[in-house]
Amino acid sequence: MIQKYSLVLIGLVIFALVGTWFYREKGDSPSHYSYQKDRSAYTGILNPADFEFIDERVYGMIVSHHFYVERLISQSFLSIQTQKPGRIVIIGPDHFGASKYDISVSKLPYETPFGTLQPDEEIIERLEKVGVFRDEDAFVHEHSISALVGSIKAVFPETKIVPLILDRNIYFGKLEQLAAVLDEILPDDSLVVASVDFSHHLNRFASDFHDLKSIATIQSFDYESIKNLEIDSPPSIFTLLKYLELRGAQRMIYKNTNQAYISGNLGSEDVTSYVFANFVRGGSPGGKAIARLMYPAGFSDFEGVMGVEGNFLRGFDERIEYGEALKQSLNLSDPEVAEIDYLVGQLLDDSGQSRYHIFPFRATDSGTALLEYDGAVKVCEEILKARDSQDYCWFNNPE
Repeated sequence: MIQKYSLVLIGLVIFALVGTWFYREKGDSPSHYSYQKDRSAYTGILNPADFEFIDERVYGMIVSHHFYVERLISQSFLSIQTQKPGRIVIIGPDHFGASKYDISVSKLPYETPFGTLQPDEEIIERLEKVGVFRDEDAFVHEHSISALVGSIKAVFPETKIVPLILDRNIYFGKLEQLAAVLDEILPDDSLVVASVDFSHHLNRFASDFHDLKSIATIQSFDYESIKNLEIDSPPSIFTLLKYLELRGAQRMIYKNTNQAYISGNLGSEDVTSYVFANFVRGGSPGGKAIARLMYPAGFSDFEGVMGVEGNFLRGFDERIEYGEALKQSLNLSDPEVAEIDYLVGQLLDDSGQSRYHIFPFRATDSGTALLEYDGAVKVCEEILKARDSQDYCWFNNPE
């Protein structure tokens, strides 16, 4: 009899252990966890430096979720630490398509090295009443939220969060409704953060150009163009901007950089770029920036220059074939680089001012490829004739 009870007891223990494992693996754990659990990894918190306090009230922010730039993430929150928001709504992408819903919310706390970051259950319940679905499984590995929570808890120990993730293919009309609901239910001491990374898997030349287009579009609140930007979550940016418009906070203060500059690996062909932005009271400058990709006559191998995930071609509004006149005006006929051809990025604003960016490429036996860093630098030096920074391979409207 004793042996029988012992076997039953062992079985119950095993069942409990397996059940606990399943409970956590399925995302039904009592908590989620910060992306980095080691306190020493938060150098921006432990050794704060090189940030400035923002005197104006900040209503919304854009912050990276690439933990590689934790120092910049932490600095963003440290710069507004006197604001002490009651809650922070974090809006980010559903990177892995893990959710069954196009808008998902979590109601669980996040365990961080600086303590437990609690959810704002009252706001979350109000969102659930208007059709936002709770899906804890989708948040288990979602770094657009988990990469920020440690810094938030360290800087704002009393603040609560409302984490939202969005499907990339969501109908944008639903995002307008979400922004309107947030404006209606969020108290005045709230902060809304879009957790978004910008250019991906490009060299720094292409990243710089795409970021110029993205920044100009966001600054001008050009909602239609946001959908096609080379960023990892147009829906998150769209929702943030719609909310900020309702709050009358459309003036953008920002910093832009990328992984190549931060690491010193300027030749990297796999760069992620970052925009850290604060939105304060004031209007948007309006207008529209148009990004054109101009290509030489007869060129058709766009697939050859698309890069990983096709990111190089994203973010352009138009493709235009150029002829010899433009090629000569841009000084693209140097005999030393005659074997190399060029794609020309043009960013045109409402005033008619143009900025040009050169992307050299070379035809190969297997097709066409954008020139890698060393070759691109040589070409850019020839083209620019030291008129502007060769780092950007960039110059103004040709004469």
